[in-house]
Amino acid sequence: MLLDNPLLSGSLSPESMSKIAETLVNHKKPLILCNTSTEARFDKVSKLAKAFPELDIVMQGTTWNTNRLFFEVMDQNSNLYFDISSNHTNGILEITKKHFGIQRALYSSTWPQKSMGAMKSMVEYADITDADKTLVASGNACRLFGISHNELTLYDDSQCKLDEIALEADAGKPISVPVIDAHSHIGAKGCATNTTIMKFSSPDEIVKKLDRTGIDTTFTAPWSGISYDGIQAGKEILDAYKNYPGRFLGYMCYNPNYPNNLESAKEMILQNPDAFVGIKPYPPSFGFELTDDVMKDWFEFADKHHLLVLIHGGNAHYAEQTDYLSSIYKNATFVLAHCGVNFSIAKKCAEIANKRDNVVLDITITATTRKMVEFLVAEVGADKIVFGSDMPMRDLSPQLGWICYADIPIEDKKKILAENIKRLLDKRI
Repeated sequence: MLLDNPLLSGSLSPESMSKIAETLVNHKKPLILCNTSTEARFDKVSKLAKAFPELDIVMQGTTWNTNRLFFEVMDQNSNLYFDISSNHTNGILEITKKHFGIQRALYSSTWPQKSMGAMKSMVEYADITDADKTLVASGNACRLFGISHNELTLYDDSQCKLDEIALEADAGKPISVPVIDAHSHIGAKGCATNTTIMKFSSPDEIVKKLDRTGIDTTFTAPWSGISYDGIQAGKEILDAYKNYPGRFLGYMCYNPNYPNNLESAKEMILQNPDAFVGIKPYPPSFGFELTDDVMKDWFEFADKHHLLVLIHGGNAHYAEQTDYLSSIYKNATFVLAHCGVNFSIAKKCAEIANKRDNVVLDITITATTRKMVEFLVAEVGADKIVFGSDMPMRDLSPQLGWICYADIPIEDKKKILAENIKRLLDKRI
């Protein structure tokens, strides 16, 4: 049984759900709950699970950015399950296997909204056994819904038109063509916020993921830099750069609430030009606008040295500010991140990219919107799109699969995966 309307969340009280729960248990059928992502919703789900311990409950809509709540209810209630379509928590299947049991995770893509291949990649690249992957892909769902494996018809591989890159992703193999992740983050082991736990977030742990997927290099802005301290973040970048040559390059961060740090931030880049690719201003954390006077000196520096400027572009407001800034600082290259969140934002970002030679698009977002890659290639051309993962908040595998499975020429995939960002990197002076 599917309960989909969040406005009916009050109906999840054990009293009102008793007859439904009894019927489902008697028929050995699960209850499916949508929109399970808020604290209030998790609380109601947990109370329901405790009241009816024999009722299997499948949560849909769990997300990486409220995984503290998700982990808690999973730990407390062994009759809770979840589908992976929106839960892109970094290493979610490895975490589930270790702490809750892999039998509690179900493959889902929410097709036709999301890319089916993106979600398949999360399973294929997970560091779990093939038997575990089979459980996530179908075994767990068959058990919960009373479906016999023998009744399922497998797809015919000969009917799948996959190029060499898609075939590697389909088998969970490292991508053999060059791949550069133009948008990631790093943190300490177990890096966390008030709602999010970012597992596998240290450079040591991230390198293992890069190796599994075939990513050569990642451009990173440490979590400390977009949260509070750009200078500390710069030190973390340099440590990763030195400890793992060729694997980590950095976006320098600057908190304008501490203007005395600006010259130190510039100096760190100038003294280590090979380690830094650009800057990452982040207004949501620091309470400023990109166009505020306090940012002028920082953007002028990026312009002078032809640096990349990574902007949180999955927001019409920041996209519009980037349109203005890119018209002034023409030597800097502005990377509009998260522009694949939906087609409305994508169209807005595409208009800016088509107007400005120094604006490119990074689509990374949990939405992994179906046909988004194809849409943007048609709108702006493959030369103006770069690959980013946003790891370790998000698992990088779905973001990689989103590109690998896209219905575009393989030469366009190669441009998006590495060639474009390498070309832009060569502009630094």
